[in-house]
Amino acid sequence: MSIQITSVHEASSTFYSIMLYIGLVILLLVRLASAYSESDVNPINFS
Repeated sequence: MSIQITSVHEASSTFYSIMLYIGLVILLLVRLASAYSESDVNPINFS
């Protein structure tokens, strides 16, 4: 029983850490996408 509980706890902790990592990656991608969209919109407005 104790082995199963520890394995479930480890799986939940790793899943939580993976979700946090994915969240950070998504935030970075969103910031990069917004930066690229702003840089793309400026030349279009000037031209």
